[in-house]
Amino acid sequence: MMSRITQIIVGLLFLALFFTPMKALAMDIPEINSCHMISLRTSNGWWLQVHRDNSAEYGFGTMIDRVRVRRNSLVFEEVYETAKKNLLDRRRDAEAPYVAVAFYKTGENAAREYYLENPEWAGGLFHLARDNSLEPGNDWETSWREKIDGFWAKSPPALSRGKVEQTENSR
Repeated sequence: MMSRITQIIVGLLFLALFFTPMKALAMDIPEINSCHMISLRTSNGWWLQVHRDNSAEYGFGTMIDRVRVRRNSLVFEEVYETAKKNLLDRRRDAEAPYVAVAFYKTGENAAREYYLENPEWAGGLFHLARDNSLEPGNDWETSWREKIDGFWAKSPPALSRGKVEQTENSR
């Protein structure tokens, strides 16, 4: 029979393990060849989608409004590999800004969300996307761009710029 102190120690160890963020398991994430999109979402409402063909768009909230990004400004393989290396299955601090990331398998429209261990890295992606945004192509896109620019001016992604290298194609 375990002593009361031993029971308390075992219980505390269990709780510490249960509530400690863990690295996400690689088997939960589709292989790069079967992944068609990576979606990043910040705690203050910004989202960024990077597609296998190196196209991307960003926006704010749940609106369909979006800003398209110049192709090859963000390289899908680099985003995939960097994000995959920095995943947690849950946040470390419920009050700190975070970035959630999801890897969408080809043919599926839902994916599990993980959290980035280094959310500052994603801040660089958002700024790189904005720096390489395309001019609106029609009245709808002009309206969307104006709304999103207004949101950016009031509340940009709550992350530092981070370090993201531009590719040759994005310069």
